[in-house]
Amino acid sequence: MAFQACSRACPVCGNEKHFDFKMDFQNKDGVFTLYECPRCSVQFWVPFSNPGKDWYEEGDTYSPSQLIKPKVSRGYHKKFLERWGDKKGKTILDVGCGAGEFLAALQARGWNVWGVDFDRRAIQAAKRHFRLDQVFAMELGKFFKDVETPQFDVITCFEVIEHVDDPRKLMENIQNKLHPGGKVILSTPSRERFFANLNTWDFPPNHLTRWNKEAVARLLRPFGFEPTFVVYVEQFRILLESFNGKFSLGLVAKAQAVSKKSSQSITKGAIFLGKAKALLIGALPAAVFYLLGMVQKRKNGGLYLEFERA
Repeated sequence: MAFQACSRACPVCGNEKHFDFKMDFQNKDGVFTLYECPRCSVQFWVPFSNPGKDWYEEGDTYSPSQLIKPKVSRGYHKKFLERWGDKKGKTILDVGCGAGEFLAALQARGWNVWGVDFDRRAIQAAKRHFRLDQVFAMELGKFFKDVETPQFDVITCFEVIEHVDDPRKLMENIQNKLHPGGKVILSTPSRERFFANLNTWDFPPNHLTRWNKEAVARLLRPFGFEPTFVVYVEQFRILLESFNGKFSLGLVAKAQAVSKKSSQSITKGAIFLGKAKALLIGALPAAVFYLLGMVQKRKNGGLYLEFERA
């Protein structure tokens, strides 16, 4: 028996008739049930509601960036830079830009960069470390409505769609801000990866949806976009996080609290120790399943997808 009955329409295709039950989940934030829409393949959690910026700002995702200048390290950022980084003079909007290291790398290559993220600490870090001035700490709907921007050549949404509670509205806003020949490039965790339920970040209220290639394509197709390039990135990294997530000691968050009363070097030390612990505990099993996934052609890691107007 599901914890939460589904009384809402599918957030992607609007189907209201039947959904396939996948699993129940409970944590300190409530009880949730995961359903899959048989029409468009998206999986979504019920209740289906973004917890708001205050909930995210209470976490420690961007705490390290307050102290340490971030570098481009994510696979989806590296893949974009590898494929498109030399296109000087292009204008880009990065939705969910975080602390700005990706935009800074593009700006250094001659791009005109814009970014939005509702985490105020992330935008503060982007301005402090990289002197980015076209980045905004705002709710996404308000940004698209109130901020005067150019039409963009590229709009990126890396690790965003799984957080929003109206993905169709997000795509509508993106469509309206793109040049006719513009690209939408996004990433999201592959729900078909090994041990998806070991990644603690892939549950509500943090993530509201789970995606595969077909579901993402069905989200964008009504807006006139078709996928032109799909690859799986960070396959080893996400496997490593799968195993380490069950052994997290919360060192960064604890050290951050202590450092408010003492030296910030404590936090920096905790970040280093956390990374060392991750390598020691998770690297061997992650390597085994990474190799197994390569042999089996498993869709591990995160989806990186590029779309153009059909």
